[in-house]
Amino acid sequence: MRRPDEAPLVGRSAELALLSKTIDEAAKGAGRSVFVVGEGGIGKTRLAAAAAERAAKRGWNVAVGRAYPVETGVPYALFSDALLPLVRKLDPGTLTVLTRGGAADFGQLFPNLGTIAERDRTAAGADPSEIKARLLWNFTQFLWRLSGKQPLFVVLENLQWADASSLELLHFVARQIQGQKVILLGTYNESERDSNPVLRSTEQSLLRLGALVVQKLAALSAAEVDEIVVQMFGVDKNATRHFSAMLYDWTRGNPFFIEETLKSLVESGALSQKDGRWTGWEMETLELPPTIRDVIKARVDRLSANARTLANLAAVIGTRALHDTLATVSGLSEKEIIGALDELLAQRILEETGSVDAIHYDFTHPLLQQVIYSELGQARARLLHATIAEALESLYGDSAPAHADELALHFARAHSQSLGRKAVRYLHAAGRGALEKYANREAANYLAAALEHLDKDPTITDAPREEILTTLARTRQRLGEYDAAMTLWERAREEAAARGERGAVADIDHRMGLACYWSGKYADALSHYEAGLAEADHVDPATTVRLRLAKGIVLQDLGRLEEAQAEVESALELAATSGIENDSLLSRAHRALLLLYAWTGPLELAREHGTKAIAHAESGEWRFSPECRATPKPW
Repeated sequence: MRRPDEAPLVGRSAELALLSKTIDEAAKGAGRSVFVVGEGGIGKTRLAAAAAERAAKRGWNVAVGRAYPVETGVPYALFSDALLPLVRKLDPGTLTVLTRGGAADFGQLFPNLGTIAERDRTAAGADPSEIKARLLWNFTQFLWRLSGKQPLFVVLENLQWADASSLELLHFVARQIQGQKVILLGTYNESERDSNPVLRSTEQSLLRLGALVVQKLAALSAAEVDEIVVQMFGVDKNATRHFSAMLYDWTRGNPFFIEETLKSLVESGALSQKDGRWTGWEMETLELPPTIRDVIKARVDRLSANARTLANLAAVIGTRALHDTLATVSGLSEKEIIGALDELLAQRILEETGSVDAIHYDFTHPLLQQVIYSELGQARARLLHATIAEALESLYGDSAPAHADELALHFARAHSQSLGRKAVRYLHAAGRGALEKYANREAANYLAAALEHLDKDPTITDAPREEILTTLARTRQRLGEYDAAMTLWERAREEAAARGERGAVADIDHRMGLACYWSGKYADALSHYEAGLAEADHVDPATTVRLRLAKGIVLQDLGRLEEAQAEVESALELAATSGIENDSLLSRAHRALLLLYAWTGPLELAREHGTKAIAHAESGEWRFSPECRATPKPW
C-alpha cells in the first residue's frame, strides 16, 4: 500500500516520452533547450525530475538549479545554484583544464569557489561589453568541455524569478547548443511569465531562432485523477469513482491541489485506514476550503508551535536554508529543532538536501513558501527579516561582505530605521559586486534601493552618498538608459555644486557630455563639455585634458575640423606641460588626431599619431584588440 504523502506522476506519458527522445538525440550530439510551462501546481517540477532521473540512469551528469523570488537581483544566481555543487566535486587539475583561457571569467560567475585563479586585473581598462561577451563565451566553452567528458542535463526551475544575467547567459548558451551533448530544461509558471520581461524576450528570441521547444502542461483529466487516487491509496477504482469525480470537480485536475486536498482529508480523518484498508470514499460532498491556498493554510495551521516557527523562518529566508542558519535564528534548542524538522519533513512541507557537512532545507513547492509568508503579515515579516539579517551577519563574521546580496535583502526588507545604515552598506556592496560581474541591471537595482534608503532617512550621513549616486548614474548609462542617467547626473551636479566641489562638478559635466554624445545629442554634449571646462580649468589639469579631448571629438563629428584639431592639440600640450603620464588618456588623444589627419592630411602626421597611440596603449591599461590591430591602417 502506497503512503498518501506524494501523488504519483500520472498523465504525463506523452511529455515524458518526448523528453526521453530529446535525451537520446542529445546523447548523439544534438543538444536541445526545452521549456516546460504551465500554471502553478501543474506538475512542472515532477516532470523535470522524472526526465532528469531518466538521464541519470543513462549516464548523464545532472545539475539542478532553482530560482527564488528573493534572488531576482543576484547576478547568475540560477546557474550558480545549478552548477556550483557539481563544480565543487571536480578536482583542481580537472577544473583548470575545463576553464582554460577563462578561469578569471569563471571566477566572476562562481566567486565562492575561492580556488579559481585571481580575477583578470587587466579588465579595468577594457570595454565592459567586450568583457561581458568574453565571460558568456568562456562559460559556454566550459559547459561544452564538461559535457565532452559526460553528457550534461541542466534543470533550471522557476525561470519567472530568474535574474536578468542568468537569463542572458541561458539565451547565449541555448543559441550555441546544437552539436553538443547538453540539454537545458527550464520551467516557469506561465501566469507569471510577463512579470519578468527578460524571460519573455528570451523565450520569444529563442523561439524565433528555432533554438527552443516549449512544452505546455495541461490539467489532468477525470480519469487521470481517479488513477492518482487508486495508486496513492491502493484501492479499487469501483470504490473511488464517485469520490474521484468530486475531487476532479473540486481541483480541476491540478496535481498539486489534488495532493494537498488528499493530505488534508487524511489529516482531518475524513479518509482513514481500518483493518489495512482506506475508507471514507462514500462521502457525498468535500467539506474543504475553496482554493489551494486555503487548503495549504489549513494544513499549515495544524503544525506544532516549533514547526510553525521554523516554517515561518524558512519562508522569510526565501531560499534553501542551512540547518545552522535555522538553528542560529530560531532560538530553539537542538532537540526542539530536530523535532520540528522531523514534523515538517513528515508533512512534506520541507525537503532535506545536501550532505552531512551542509544540510539544506527547502519547501517542497513554491506555493507553500508564498502562503506561509503572506500569512505572517507585514509587521511580523519585517521583524523576522531584521532578526535573520542580524543573526546572519553575526554568523558570517568577517566574511559578511561576501554575502552582501543575502544580507542586503534582509536588512532592506526589515524597514527598520535603526538598521538603515546596514541596509545601505550591503545594498551598496551588492551593487559593486554586481558591477564586477558586469551585471548592470542587477547593479542598478541594488544601487537605486540604496539611494532610496538614503533619501528616506536623512540621518544616515556616514554613507558614501556621492559614490552611490554617481555609480548608479554610470550604470544607467551603461544600460543605455540615458534619460534616467541624465536625471541622476543633474542631481549629482547640483549636490556637488552646493558643496563647492568644482572638480566634481567638472567631472560630472564630462559624464553628462558623454551621455549626450552617445545618444546623438552633440550640441548638448558640447554645452556640457564647455561648462565642465569652466570649472576644471580652476581645479584639475587631467580633467581639463579629458574635457578638451571629448570636446574635440564632438567638434570632429560635427565637421568643425579646425576647431577639433585645436582642442585635441591643446589637450596634448596641457598634458605635456602638466606632467600628466596617463598612457590611456594620451593614447586616446593621439588616436583622435590620427583619425582627424587621416581625413584631412597630411598622412605623415596621421602615421605619427597612430604610432604614438599604439605605444601609449601598450604601456597603459587600454589595449587595442587583435581585430583592431589586424585592420589595415589608414596611414
